[in-house]
Amino acid sequence: MGFFAKVFGSAFEPEAQPPRYDEDLPGVEDCFDRLAAWTTGKRMADADPQYSSMIRSLPPGEATSMRLSRSPGTISLEGDDPRVFGYPGSIELNMPTLTELAGTPRILLDLGYAGIEHEATGILHDLVNRTYRLRMSSIASRRYPLLRLQISFYSNLREPLHLEVLSDMLDCNVQDFYASLCDSGRYELSVHVMRDYIGSVFSSVPGDEIQSLHAGIVGLTRDLEALAPESRDMQQAVAEFERRHPLGEGMRSALFTTNHLK
Repeated sequence: MGFFAKVFGSAFEPEAQPPRYDEDLPGVEDCFDRLAAWTTGKRMADADPQYSSMIRSLPPGEATSMRLSRSPGTISLEGDDPRVFGYPGSIELNMPTLTELAGTPRILLDLGYAGIEHEATGILHDLVNRTYRLRMSSIASRRYPLLRLQISFYSNLREPLHLEVLSDMLDCNVQDFYASLCDSGRYELSVHVMRDYIGSVFSSVPGDEIQSLHAGIVGLTRDLEALAPESRDMQQAVAEFERRHPLGEGMRSALFTTNHLK
């Protein structure tokens, strides 16, 4: 079952107050609705007909925890009625995967690099004590606007572990993640090592940070709408951004921050 077969369970915070929004801004779901003609991918509930009704019937909130199963291409759902079912997207090592399930945004991490067997306890310490750092950024680009999510771990590591994903705003799972996050202010972070589950937490994002993220998504939606489809080049936008902004950028300044970068 792997070196971390023991189940550590999930850590919980007191329930956060729903975020407040600037009434002059359109809602996040309204923004993504405007992009519907270009949206790509499959939502969790639509990935496989045999699981659709089960997924749609899950109780909302934090009654269930999402994690990877041992079989690649699948995830498992832990709770009163554990299930295993297919995941519609790809899950890359050392890169956060974003989705939404049962009304809760989910961040899945699968770690796999040389020395991880010596560092997993430090990562777990940061996870359960919430001393990891999470940062979200809206990135304007003349080629393709992006959403950046960064996570860093620090405790008992040879050097800080910085992970990030530059997300496509037209991916339906990315849209579901950010729409749900802006609605509830809550998320689950579920961490694995080579598909072995080591722990998860449900945590909250401060209301002012949600407002900043909301405003950033509104701006990126307008930027993307203004780009002709034939002019959009996400691959080039990612390459240009990575040349200018190093991994781990800005991750020592605050436990949670949202920034708007160019």
